[in-house]
Amino acid sequence: MVKPATHDWVSYHARRQPDAPALTQHETGLKRTWGELESRVGRLAHILQTRFRLGLADRVAVIADNDIRLFELQFACLRTGTILVPLNWRLSAGELVALARDAGPKLLIHDATWAEQASHIAHDSGIAERLRWSDTLADSDYDRMIDGWAE
Repeated sequence: MVKPATHDWVSYHARRQPDAPALTQHETGLKRTWGELESRVGRLAHILQTRFRLGLADRVAVIADNDIRLFELQFACLRTGTILVPLNWRLSAGELVALARDAGPKLLIHDATWAEQASHIAHDSGIAERLRWSDTLADSDYDRMIDGWAE
């Protein structure tokens, strides 16, 4: 696969200071070091390419509340050359479906809060693949997939 010409900030900082804090989610206390972020971004990038068969200029839509996994997704998309399409949950159902139809994502990622809305968006816009994250590992396909993927 052709790599996009961008600077990979996660890889850069992971090589220089792998144990330094990279992200903190104050609401939950969840933290990621640069090394942990590098590992998760690398795994997610590989999953996007192999499991979901996404390549250069393919689109990944996301509808979710603020979460550090949004950064993981953003950096994984940069690595693979896929285009991240953030959907604004403040829009109406019809507007979200119209945006999804226009963007044509192959994958919709969502959190537990927006699962019902994501189901309607996927169904009404023809998105075949969905991936869900949740605060509990048992309910989080996203985290189980990343944690289960060997580097």
